[in-house]
Amino acid sequence: MAECELFNALQNALSIRNAHIIKQILRKYGDITNGSLLKSIEAKVAFLQLVAEVVERLHSHTLGTIGAHEIQVLQKWTHDATAVGFHVKWLQERIEKIVAMSKHQDHLMRLNEINQRINAAKIALSEMERQQMILRKEIDSMMAKMDRDEFCRSNLYEGLL
Repeated sequence: MAECELFNALQNALSIRNAHIIKQILRKYGDITNGSLLKSIEAKVAFLQLVAEVVERLHSHTLGTIGAHEIQVLQKWTHDATAVGFHVKWLQERIEKIVAMSKHQDHLMRLNEINQRINAAKIALSEMERQQMILRKEIDSMMAKMDRDEFCRSNLYEGLL
């Protein structure tokens, strides 16, 4: 069935928004249902609605606004369309790029968080080293005073009586 014939057959069953998206898909990619396992128009309509919904959701999001759950849903719907024989490699490739970019962005955020924690740990370590130096000086000063008094080498009560 030619793209126009398929679109005309589907037009009554589709919402206006999805009809516009499906028409654009059919113009650009041809009959993506050709050779699919689905034989009835109703089944094809249902899966075309899924494909159109994926495209619509991609249109309404940016990488910063789409969540991991949403990406998983879009992956599943695209996989389902592929599983019934729809020719949506172009859509799969886009989803794969989005997944890769999302992972990249997530890794960058995690790296930034780790760097912040490292910097905080460095500051805390520097403060501990400063306190350690102060305590060493105090201990050295105390030891010097105790050595002068020879208090450490004698009995604790020596010289009291």
